[in-house]
Amino acid sequence: MKGTVVYLYAFDVANEIQTRRIREVLGQKPFPFEIRLDAAAPRDVPVYTPLSIRLQPIQCAN
Repeated sequence: MKGTVVYLYAFDVANEIQTRRIREVLGQKPFPFEIRLDAAAPRDVPVYTPLSIRLQPIQCAN
């Protein structure tokens, strides 16, 4: 009998990050991402608002 064993290991640190202490991401000040909630969205479910930044458009040479 022959075979291959593949072991994948991932560690999630997202819950450990204190976002209120983040001052700069990629050289810019982050802001909470605004998610538009319509009337169809439930009111009793909390919506996570991740930090985001606006990247400048890149110039591509032809």
